[in-house]
Amino acid sequence: MFRYSVTFICYLVNCSFNGYSWTSTEAISVVKILRVLRVLRPLRAINRAKGLKHVVQCVIVAIKTIGNILLVSFLLNFMFSVMGVQMFNGTFYRCSDRTKVTEVECKGYYVGYKDGQINRPEKLERTWTNYKFHYDNVFSAMLTLFTVQTFEGWPPLLYESIDSFRSGHGPVYNSRKWVAIFYIIFIIIIAFFMVNIFVGFVIVTFQHEGEQEYKNCELDKNTRKCIGMYVNTLFIIAMYVGIILSLV
Repeated sequence: MFRYSVTFICYLVNCSFNGYSWTSTEAISVVKILRVLRVLRPLRAINRAKGLKHVVQCVIVAIKTIGNILLVSFLLNFMFSVMGVQMFNGTFYRCSDRTKVTEVECKGYYVGYKDGQINRPEKLERTWTNYKFHYDNVFSAMLTLFTVQTFEGWPPLLYESIDSFRSGHGPVYNSRKWVAIFYIIFIIIIAFFMVNIFVGFVIVTFQHEGEQEYKNCELDKNTRKCIGMYVNTLFIIAMYVGIILSLV
C-alpha cells in the first residue's frame, strides 16, 4: 500500500509541474528526477515472483552476516597495501625522455618526433611523471591492488613493478623479478581464497533459506534430493530428445 501511495504522490507532483509553466531550471530538474523514479516500478514484481523474493531475502541475510568476511578482506588489503608502499614507494616514476633515467637528469628539453615520424622533429620539455597506478601512499596502493584483484590491466602493472629500481630512478629492465611473488601471494589469498569464501557463504545462506521453506514438509531431506535428481534427469533427457528431434 505504501509503494502505491508513493507512486501516486509522485504522479501528482509530476502533473502539477507539467500543469504550470515553470521557467526555473531547478523545477525542470525535479521533474526529471521524479520521472527517473519510474524505473523502480519493475521491483514490484519481486513480491509476486516467489523465486525472486527468496533470492532477495537470501542476499539481505547474507549482507547482514558477511561483515566479518568483509572486515578480514579489508585488513588483508590494508596489510598488502602497506607492504606495497614499503617496496614500491616512489619507484614508478620515469622521464619522458627515455635516455634519462634519474630525476636529476630529467630537466631541460629534448628532440622528439611527432607521431613517430622522423621528418617531423619538435622540441619537448622533459617531465618526470608517475605511472597511473602506484604505491606512493596507502590509499593509492589499495586502489592499485584492487586493480590486481579484478584481473583488469594488472600485467602491465606487474611489468612496471619488476622494472622498478629505487626512488628517484627510472625503470631498469627486470631489476626486481622477485616482486612477482608479492602479486602471486596477493592473488591467491585475496582474489581466490577470500572471494571463494564470500561466494561459498552466499551459497550456503541460499541453501539454508531454501531449507526453511520445507521445514514443515513431511518429506525428509534425502527424499527431496532424490526427487530433485529424478526431475533433473527427466529434464536432461527431454532436452536431449528435443535436440535429436531438431536434427532429424
